[in-house]
Amino acid sequence: MSAEWIVERPTVAGNITTLADFGSITFTDCQTTIENVTGNASSFPGYRLVMYNDQAQLVRVTSLSAGGSSFTVDYLEISGT
Repeated sequence: MSAEWIVERPTVAGNITTLADFGSITFTDCQTTIENVTGNASSFPGYRLVMYNDQAQLVRVTSLSAGGSSFTVDYLEISGT
C-alpha cells in the first residue's frame, strides 16, 4: 500500500511531453490512512523522488514541514530552453 503526491509530465501519443513551468506547488495537509492507521506524510516511511530530463534536474522538492504534513515542489528552468 502507498500514498503519493505527484507532479509529473504527461505522456501524449506515447511520448513524454515537456514539463510545464508551473512555478511552485505546495502540498498541504498531506494525510492518509494505510492499513487502518491514519497520519500525516511523516508518519509513514517515505521517499522523495526528483524528476530529471536527460541530465537536467527539472524540479526541486523541499523536505517535509516541521509538522510533517506539507512540502513544496519548485519548477527549475533549464538553461537553453
